Amino acid sequence: MVNSKRAIFLDRDGVLIEAPTIKNKPKSIKKLKELKFINGIISFCNYYKKKNFILIMVTNQPDVSRGKTSKKNVVEINNFIKKKLGLNDLFVCYSNDDKNFNRKPNPGMVLKSKSKHKLNLKKSFIIGDRWRDIGV
Repeated sequence: MVNSKRAIFLDRDGVLIEAPTIKNKPKSIKKLKELKFINGIISFCNYYKKKNFILIMVTNQPDVSRGKTSKKNVVEINNFIKKKLGLNDLFVCYSNDDKNFNRKPNPGMVLKSKSKHKLNLKKSFIIGDRWRDIGV
């Protein structure tokens, strides 16, 4: 059946990896050496892969456009996470413009992945740690 695949869309910071907090606001890590996986996330990913879910990381990384980190660092971190957790794909929005179609909670990254992987969004889920990840 076309579009019968199920996906779990996972935010990066605070869901897949620990996000340091500064003044009670979660921040993104800047270097791979800072990366710490959330307790239990490897088991979680393994379990849902066995249940035939497509696992996709969707993440806003506006610190690149703000000049606080490099795209190279973000790509290195994301590729490490993808490989270590066995994720099927990842999508990143580097913009800090809330009106950008790809910036969560806007649907751009999810719709791109729907098309690319032929997903049934009615059978899929989004997991985030803040309203920005899943809000409508």
